[in-house]
Amino acid sequence: MNIKILSIIFLIILFSSVNLASQDISYDKKLGKEAHAEIVNTVGIYHHPFETYLTQIGNKLVSGIQDKQFDYTFYILEMAEPNAMALPGGYIYFSRGILPLANSEDELAGVLGHEIIHAYRRHGIRAMKKGIFPAILQIPGNIINVVVSPELGNLINSPIKYTSELFSSNYSRKNEKEADKLGILIASHVGYDPLALVDMLVRLEKVSELSTNEKSEFSFFDTHPMTANRESDIQEHAKKLEITEHNPIIKDKAEFLKKLDGLYINENPAHGIFRENIFLHHDMGFVMEFPKDWITANSPQMVGAVDTTKKAQLFMGVKPVQEKPSFYAEEIKKDLSLDDIVLINDKKTKINGHDAYIISMGSKKPEEKIIIHMLWLNMGKYTFQLIAAGDES
Repeated sequence: MNIKILSIIFLIILFSSVNLASQDISYDKKLGKEAHAEIVNTVGIYHHPFETYLTQIGNKLVSGIQDKQFDYTFYILEMAEPNAMALPGGYIYFSRGILPLANSEDELAGVLGHEIIHAYRRHGIRAMKKGIFPAILQIPGNIINVVVSPELGNLINSPIKYTSELFSSNYSRKNEKEADKLGILIASHVGYDPLALVDMLVRLEKVSELSTNEKSEFSFFDTHPMTANRESDIQEHAKKLEITEHNPIIKDKAEFLKKLDGLYINENPAHGIFRENIFLHHDMGFVMEFPKDWITANSPQMVGAVDTTKKAQLFMGVKPVQEKPSFYAEEIKKDLSLDDIVLINDKKTKINGHDAYIISMGSKKPEEKIIIHMLWLNMGKYTFQLIAAGDES
């Protein structure tokens, strides 16, 4: 493949003179690894053969960068909303919801190139230094201060909202323009159409408008430049690039679309689904009803809801039966600080003939009027752990 001499010079200059390249990148790797673990636990990775194909495209794009800095890894998120994101250290994510919106490998490559540049140029680290690092987790309430149990903390501190807002990039407009500019550069360098990114962005904008029934004030990502501006900017940069050999991995559109066979478009029933305020899990054989109008959430680790005032919340986690319910209760009680906590209820019980254990606790501090109820229930092959917490009022 040949590209204009100008493009080659541009590529060499930009990728050999990165100001951050001389800095220690171990922090990027550490931060990315920790954040990736949180994403795996709270959002989940969607395993589908398309992930291998996505990795092939990503590796092809990365081959156009001289000093790669990181070992880039590519994942599909268990997320129905269309989105894409990058974490420090080379972790690149596509939601499963964005994949069916692509009409070609070139369009995927355009978005992948954009996210690769975010990681490569360390935009996330720069954003963090400005106090606007991507908000990966949203903490619903502050009740965890009442107890110190890691198990309880992990469940209560799970994010309560899994939408595209979860991955609001918060990058500067300068970072976004740079990611577009260099992203289409590396894409064209390995044989992709740089203008395909425009097609993908326009389609994402239309999907956003249809889902909200109103024209989006901003483009797909919350703080990215508006689609109209991005389109003209990308087109202007693309004029400087010329591909003499179109070289995608899959050239036939029908073959490309066949790669999407078996991909879940909406909610994945394997993790349970919500129908308004009712949660149904076919594989585990249970139904759970939450209060109406509460904000609901579902992840690999928990299902839960919080009321609109965020003064009350209910979570449930499930794991295979390993111990009696009393075992988990005793473990929690070991970690309680009795100087600050008062036990209101602490007993074994039966629920529909199944072994269960319940603990209720409150704070001794007058200013912390919070009650927490914890229930462990062994039913069939599973232990269900429920946590309800809220203001006394």
